[in-house]
Amino acid sequence: IARRNRDVGELNASARALLLAEARVGAEAVRIAEREFAAGDRVITRINTAEVSNRERWTVTAVDPKRHSVELQRIGGGERNVNLGADYLQRRTQNGDPALEHAYALTIYGSEGKSVDQAFALLDAGSGQEELVVALSRARAQTHAYGVASIELTDPELGPGRRPIEDELHELRAAAERPGAEGAALELTLRERIAQAEVGELRARQAELRSRQRASEARSPLQSELTEIDQRVEWAERGLERWGELERVGTNQACGAEELCRLYPERDRLTAEVARFEAQRPSSLDPSERLEQGLIAERLGQLLRREVAAERLQPSAFLREALGERPTDPRLLEAWNQGAQEIHSYRQAHGVRDTRRALGVEPQGGFEHAAWERSAERLADLQRQLGVSRELERSLERRIGLEL
Repeated sequence: IARRNRDVGELNASARALLLAEARVGAEAVRIAEREFAAGDRVITRINTAEVSNRERWTVTAVDPKRHSVELQRIGGGERNVNLGADYLQRRTQNGDPALEHAYALTIYGSEGKSVDQAFALLDAGSGQEELVVALSRARAQTHAYGVASIELTDPELGPGRRPIEDELHELRAAAERPGAEGAALELTLRERIAQAEVGELRARQAELRSRQRASEARSPLQSELTEIDQRVEWAERGLERWGELERVGTNQACGAEELCRLYPERDRLTAEVARFEAQRPSSLDPSERLEQGLIAERLGQLLRREVAAERLQPSAFLREALGERPTDPRLLEAWNQGAQEIHSYRQAHGVRDTRRALGVEPQGGFEHAAWERSAERLADLQRQLGVSRELERSLERRIGLEL
């Protein structure tokens, strides 16, 4: 089951090629709209007549190439048999589709109302909530779901190149929560706006969304204290219930009651404080914001790949200074490419515009300095692999202590 006609067509062609190779369909065939149909094929009718209905599924039981006809047996109850001649097989739907199609794969729309023993669903980030529900609920037994990490893992303009993805399923998660009616228009609008934004704007919006997400997931600092109080209350209450047993180890029942008298108010106070924190906590990202978050990550990844690809063609001065000229030895080339990726990942993430220094000026303290130091150390390791004799410039504000 797939959303797009193109995917369904490719799946049908692949399935039939396998069956043909295994001789599980007949050698004698009738040709309809550039496709061959033989005994054993599974098909779907697309035009209503007195004998067949649109989107009914059938098994081809026999074909007659001379008369250009097929005999069909209905799938899914009744085992009704029909013979369709040339007058039907040569017809077309209003969309120009043939009257008979292979049915090893179906569109989500075409699978509505149908039940199968086992289904294989191709999940699509362009789907909506309703479509995914249909695709995943057709099987009586198992459904195997397949999807890709992103709409675009490579940039066709630049050739093969993977990009890092923080949440590999972010687009499918967004699709599963997005009402289908608003899916396509919302995604197109977001993509257009994100494509026109500068890297700095995208990074700022990404940071804002991440901050809100972290805040919405944060727990009250008093939660652990409340959990501990709850446990102590439970132990004290159990102790009173088992007084006879506890007396043997020297526990005083009155002390247990006194402890509960002290713990109950404290628990009530902490419960109220935690509830107040929860009420003031920012709400989590809605589906459109999660989609935006994923599309921003996708756009930044695309821009990063372009920067790295440009360096491969014509390395910038700061990259040559840090890594040397691009080597031809495949082993060294891999390290050089990793260095280019490391440098531009850091520059994009931290807004570095310095045209002379690969990582820019070393920040002074805090999170920014820790991030700079991690990138500098990874870059130093790659420099050592490359045999680059120069150290990271003093303009990175300190030597990182490795012999290069």
